[in-house]
Formats: sequence, C-alpha cells, structure tokens
Amino acid sequence: MNDSNNPFAIWQQFWQQTPAHNLPFLPPTNLAEVEKRLAELDSVEMWLNFQLQAVQAQKALLAQQKTLFESFGGTE
Repeated sequence: MNDSNNPFAIWQQFWQQTPAHNLPFLPPTNLAEVEKRLAELDSVEMWLNFQLQAVQAQKALLAQQKTLFESFGGTE
C-alpha cells in the first residue's frame, strides 16, 4: 500500500522510529526509569503545593479586604 493512501502512515512511522523509553505514556521498563518518574512527580507535586498555598494566601487576603470594606459600609 502506498503511504500517501494510508491514513495511518504517520503513526506507523512514529511508532517505528521512536524508542520506547521516549514515550511518556508507556509504563516504565526498569527501576531507574521508575525512580526518575517518581522524582519528576515529586517535583510537580511540590510546585503544585506551592501554587495552592499562594492561591490560599490570596483568598485569605481578599477575604480580609472584603471584611474591611464591609465594616466601613462601602459597596464599591
């Protein structure tokens, strides 16, 4: 079959040319790869926790400002 007529030709080429260790959605095949992925996920988790804390601090500050404005009777 000619590649120009094959709708899956690009995917077939991708799978044939890409080494399995470069495909992030496949399960790891050795201990080193598992440890590497765990370390990456730990980094992502730490960054997400930091972002969550920043959002919580911003919410607390805005709640304090809202209380302050309400205590002065302002609506704007």
